[in-house]
Order: sequence, then C-alpha cells, then structure tokens
Amino acid sequence: MAEKKNFLRKYTLRLIGVILLIFVLSRMDWPSLGKALQAVSIKSLLLVIPLFLLMFPVKSLRWFYILRTQRIGISGGQAFGYYTSAIYWGLMTPGKLGEFIKVYYLSARGISTGKAVFSVLVDRGVDVFFLLILSVVGVMQLLNILTWTLAVVLIVVSAVIFMVFCKYIKVILKKSAPLITKIAKKLKKDTNPEAFLEELNQDIDRFTPGKLGIILVVSFLSWVVYVVPLYYLGTMLRLDISAPQLVIGILLSSGISMLPISIGGVGTRDSFLILYLGQYGILKEKAVVFSLMFVYMYVVAIIFSWLVYVSHKDTQRSTKGEIE
Repeated sequence: MAEKKNFLRKYTLRLIGVILLIFVLSRMDWPSLGKALQAVSIKSLLLVIPLFLLMFPVKSLRWFYILRTQRIGISGGQAFGYYTSAIYWGLMTPGKLGEFIKVYYLSARGISTGKAVFSVLVDRGVDVFFLLILSVVGVMQLLNILTWTLAVVLIVVSAVIFMVFCKYIKVILKKSAPLITKIAKKLKKDTNPEAFLEELNQDIDRFTPGKLGIILVVSFLSWVVYVVPLYYLGTMLRLDISAPQLVIGILLSSGISMLPISIGGVGTRDSFLILYLGQYGILKEKAVVFSLMFVYMYVVAIIFSWLVYVSHKDTQRSTKGEIE
C-alpha cells in the first residue's frame, strides 16, 4: 500500500510540468510560433546527433575508470553497454533512479553490492558537483553580479571544497552510513551492512586526489559534448544573446529538468526559458522552440540508449568480474 502511495505521489508531482506546459501553450502566439519553427533546419538536427552521442562513450569511460580504480575487471565495451542501458532506464524512470540498474548488472557478474553502489555514487556525485557549481555561476549571471573576480573566487572555493571532501570523505561516509546502507538493502535485500561499509572504506582509499582529478576532467568533457550541440541549435534559431548567456541558459535548463515535477523537463524547462530568454528580449515562441531542441535530444538519447540496451542484453550474464 505504501509503495502504491509513493508511486502515485511521484507521478502526481509530474503533473506540475504538464500544467505548466498547458499554461505556456495557452499563451502562445501560434503564427509567431510557426515562424520560429521555420528556422529549424533538418540538416542541423542531423548534424548534431554524432556530437551529442559522444556523451555516451565519454560518460561510460568515466565509469569504466571508476570501476578500474576499484579493481573491478570488466571490459570497456561491457562498461559502455551497462552504462548506456542504465541511462535508458534513467531517462524512463522518475528522478533518474533507474541508473542504479548498474548495480544489478555488476551484481550479476559477481561484484559485491558495496562496490557496485559506490561506483554509482561516485559517478552521479561528480555530475551533481559540476551541476551545482555551474548553477551557482548561472545564478550569478541572472543577478548580474558575475565578474572575473567572482569567477576566480568561485573556482578557488570549489577547489578547496573538493580537497576538503577528499580529505574527510571517510567521516562523511560514516555520517551517511545509515542512508547508504538503506539504499544498498533496497537494491539487494541480503546485503551485510558491516561488510558493505568495509568495502566502501577500502574503495575510498583507492581514490587518490589525482584519480579524482582525472574523473573531474572526463566529467568536464562530458558536459562539453552535452552543451555544444544545444548551443549550435540555439545559434540555428538565431537567439540574439551572447555565447556565455546561451551556455548558462542551457546549463540552468538542465538543472531545472532534473526537478522531480515534470517528465523530461517538459513544462518546467519551457517556463524557465521563457523567463530567462525573455530578459534579453527574445520572444516566448522562440524560447519554446529552443526548449523543443532539448526534447529532441532527449528522444535521441532514449532511442540510442534503448538500441544499446537491446543489443547488450546478453552481457548481463552472471560472471565473476573482480580483479584478485
């Protein structure tokens, strides 16, 4: 009964996005919207696909490096298959929790729950870290207080926070142990809490600042290959704003899309872009068309990740995959 209530609550929240979308569409000037759509080039839509799809191998490379650091022995191809398949389920489930299906894939290969969960937490944690920093930059831009001095200060503060996190991660882990163990037991009911936490401690020792630095560099590249196609599509629509303003709009839109109050950011992202681009004198119809570019990329991601998922089903066989 409780699970049913949670399910209903999650999907009821997503109605907020639908309501916002209906409100946005009700205020559209349809002739202006049609004119804005005329700027969309089929050639441009096709050209950005290969660059956008680079995000999948780049992100799977990051996870592969995390696994190798943990001394988990799977091939790069298997990591790509598992990661991309997990993205498919992440896109299709509330809050992107479907990405934790990687834990099941690794468990099927004989990898312990502790190692599997930790690899996912590191992978997702780095993305959240980047998104938080980039969101702060975006808010500064919105408030017109972003300067080179503040940018340098932000970078320094972020670096300090990162180093402190690396130094005191075991303390953070100890404080978070009940929550992490709860997640692990939900994923695998026979999880031994003591063994689980011991494995986490062992893996943490393997993640030196240098290795975490490499993970951050690869994460930065993944954000680049995500932003560039959308930036190109924004220029295709002739959005009359500067490059930094457009990039910040893309990043903030991505953060808004992650809120659990819509499906794929539909409605919430449209509303945000209308407000954000509107302050630069861009018509709401153009903002909605630009939001459609995000939906287009979302659909491309679903199709590609689904194809990979289907073709990699046979790699989910249970095989021991930990380096001795």
